[in-house]
Amino acid sequence: HIEYSVVIPVYNSAECLQELYDRLQSVFKQMNKTFEVIFVNDCSRDNSLNILQEIHIQYNNIIVVDLYTNFGQQNTLMCGFQYCQGQYIITMDDDLQNPPEEIQKLIEKLNEGYDAVFGTYSDKKDKFYKNWGSVWFRKLNHKIFKISKNLKFSSFRIIKRQIIDEIK
Repeated sequence: HIEYSVVIPVYNSAECLQELYDRLQSVFKQMNKTFEVIFVNDCSRDNSLNILQEIHIQYNNIIVVDLYTNFGQQNTLMCGFQYCQGQYIITMDDDLQNPPEEIQKLIEKLNEGYDAVFGTYSDKKDKFYKNWGSVWFRKLNHKIFKISKNLKFSSFRIIKRQIIDEIK
């Protein structure tokens, strides 16, 4: 019985993948919760796949999916959702801008009766072009779905399994 699935798109993040997994393991151990991690390698050009395979050999709660071409973050997440067994699905970036230690806050908020909870950044450290793309993606979502401008989305979120099943 797996309580939490963590889906992480991976692109050229070899230098922080081991630390990311170690911190996730520490967080879930501290909460005494079962978890799995689905790493989806989005055709990284660095050593990410080798690092993921090494982590996979060490731990039995890791799934590594290796995509043959770069599909982008949203498609990579959709791929990862196909492998989730947990009752709650957490998505986060691979570069440690989403501190794994903040997962407990997402869970606490979800337990207030929400179907999904999004974390937000106080200071996002992406390159200009990536932030610019995020701004336009957010504006498009607000326009299409008629969402309040005060509502913020991010890739750091927790979603109930039923919602993910509907998305799939």
